[in-house]
Amino acid sequence: MAKEEKFKVASIDVNFVVSSSKEVLALKQEQAMKERDLKIWLSTVNTDVMKQGTREEQQLLVNKYNAEFAQRQDTIKREYAMKLQEIDRNITAIIADVAQKEKYDMVFAKGTVLYGGDDITAKIAELVK
Repeated sequence: MAKEEKFKVASIDVNFVVSSSKEVLALKQEQAMKERDLKIWLSTVNTDVMKQGTREEQQLLVNKYNAEFAQRQDTIKREYAMKLQEIDRNITAIIADVAQKEKYDMVFAKGTVLYGGDDITAKIAELVK
């Protein structure tokens, strides 16, 4: 008689792991500081525009600053997305490493598992910190 193979499954609360990650928290703080700095810059821009003598001069400056604002905002969003992807890759690598070491055949997001499997959320969250 053939030996019955056991299928080993784990689940993980990805949202909990991500929200408890120090890297994610630091990235959110960095993003908030950049947004604050952008608001301060906008205040300075507004003051500069109001100092202009004519409406035409003001409009030229507004157009210039609008382009610069769009560029700054785009840069901030791109940097945030790149850093978030790197954090995601790190977390995914940690999950894969634990799954391989503990011989899990599959790891599912907790919301997709109704019953069964080992919950490895705490272990992953500890490693991600």
